[in-house]
Amino acid sequence: MPKRLILIGLVLTAQVLLASENILVIQLEGFLNNAGKGLLSVFNSRETFSDDPIYIKRFDISGDRMTLVLEDFPKGEVAILALHDENDDK
Repeated sequence: MPKRLILIGLVLTAQVLLASENILVIQLEGFLNNAGKGLLSVFNSRETFSDDPIYIKRFDISGDRMTLVLEDFPKGEVAILALHDENDDK
C-alpha cells in the first residue's frame, strides 16, 4: 500500500494564550476520516522550518476538528506542520 500523508494546511490556526504560563493552542480542521494518526511538528521559527522540530506529537484523530493544547511552551514565533498519516506507517 503506498504511503499516504495528507498535509492539513487549508485551515490551520495557532495562537499563544498568555496566562501564568505560556500555552500554545492549536486548532486543526479538515480531517477526512479517523484512520491512522495525526502528527504535529513545531519549529522555533520559519527559518528553521524543515530542520529539527522543538516539539513532536502523534495523536489519535476523532472527528474532522481537533484542538491540541501545549502547556509551558516557550514564548515567541513558531512554525507548525500538521500531517494526517492515514495508514499509520510513521
